[in-house]
Amino acid sequence: MRYLLDDGGFDVAEESLGREALGRLGRERFDLLVVDLHLPDISGLDVCRRAREQSGYASVPILLMSAVSEADEASKLASDAGATAFLPDSADGDAFVGAVRKALG
Repeated sequence: MRYLLDDGGFDVAEESLGREALGRLGRERFDLLVVDLHLPDISGLDVCRRAREQSGYASVPILLMSAVSEADEASKLASDAGATAFLPDSADGDAFVGAVRKALG
């Protein structure tokens, strides 16, 4: 994903743990969050919910991604957590970059 975004002209910052990402949100400002549903420390749903509670992130687009077999259920859970959209990990590169562009308006 990083290479696709870099090639698309986006500036990218990464964290592999949800708690680290949440801490970074308190120190830096981002225009879009892309969060994996299954993180090693906390759920991507929790990251999404907590990000929405942080100052300045109530309306920032959040794309939640996961390799799940029940995409409809995951999409509903993502929406309930405050995500802008859910994308399966199986989405091709063009679909992913297109979703990012759409979320950013």
